[in-house]
Amino acid sequence: MSQGKREVTDSEIVDAFKDIAGPFAAASEVAEYFGHTRQWAHQRLTQLHEQGAVERKKTGGQSVVWWVED
Repeated sequence: MSQGKREVTDSEIVDAFKDIAGPFAAASEVAEYFGHTRQWAHQRLTQLHEQGAVERKKTGGQSVVWWVED
């Protein structure tokens, strides 16, 4: 756990998509939701994508959007 921040479970991250407005989210939005860095969110979302829990699409440059299939 970095900088005294609480541990966030995979299911909490997936569930956060219900609270984040819109059909998709950027890593920065997930980071803000949990009070962590964008790099932390990107790493966790990448792990969840590799597990099949979230989907992703590059939107240009280094921009990526993430979402959960219903």
